[in-house]
Amino acid sequence: MSLGTYFSHTDTSLSNLSSEVLGDITGIVFSCRDGIGTICAVTPSISTLSRIMGDVPSVIQEAVTGRYFVDLASLGSDKVRLYVDSEKPDEMIVGYYFSSNNEMLIEKRYKKPSEASPLLCPVDRYDNSGRLISANEPEAVSDRSCWTGSAAWADAADGSPYTVRYTHKLSKPQSYIFVFS
Repeated sequence: MSLGTYFSHTDTSLSNLSSEVLGDITGIVFSCRDGIGTICAVTPSISTLSRIMGDVPSVIQEAVTGRYFVDLASLGSDKVRLYVDSEKPDEMIVGYYFSSNNEMLIEKRYKKPSEASPLLCPVDRYDNSGRLISANEPEAVSDRSCWTGSAAWADAADGSPYTVRYTHKLSKPQSYIFVFS
């Protein structure tokens, strides 16, 4: 059973996906931002991403990446959230917010932890012209005690046969559960 199929019962945003798409989901990110839970699906395939969301922005199509992340609840909104692996050696992920017309609004660069701060993943945020909005927004590796979302989601993650990692923002009421095969 694929990871996508395994977690499809946890939310309608997943259960509404086709079995073919669920079979190509290799990761899930449960998110809780300001008390609102959403699920990000992760796939290694641009064609699966296209089946999930339709028209994929060109910056995502052109990314050299092994993974595509899409926040399922953001689809059809004025802030579609997409993420790819970073090509830079000191970064992990690049996140983007797009308008409903696929115009990039924000770019976020998630840096790798340093030796001095191995549990801290700083995030730099840029506007659509590449101007730095904020630098080193702190996101920390944590445990379940920092999760502010659905206990059922945390139970599903912790009870799964997959790798689970918790993180949370230090400056905002946001927490995440990363689940990967």
